[in-house]
Amino acid sequence: MIRKRLGLPIPVEPENDGITSTLLELFYLADRSRRFVEYSPLPLSVPEIKACMDVMVLDGLSEREVFNTMFELDRIRLERWRRK
Repeated sequence: MIRKRLGLPIPVEPENDGITSTLLELFYLADRSRRFVEYSPLPLSVPEIKACMDVMVLDGLSEREVFNTMFELDRIRLERWRRK
């Protein structure tokens, strides 16, 4: 709505398949459980991610794939946070 008012093009969102949506949902859930030290976020840990995995259905995904994806998304998230 704001982009339209400012005359900016409205970006087309990419389509998400079921696996991508599940992994993003898992990351958002784990991100909410993130710990902080003196207002600085700590990287997500295996127990934090594992706790979120226990409440979600992850059919067809190996733990290794899930952890690799979560750690890469976390690296990007922390990098963006540090730039602010």
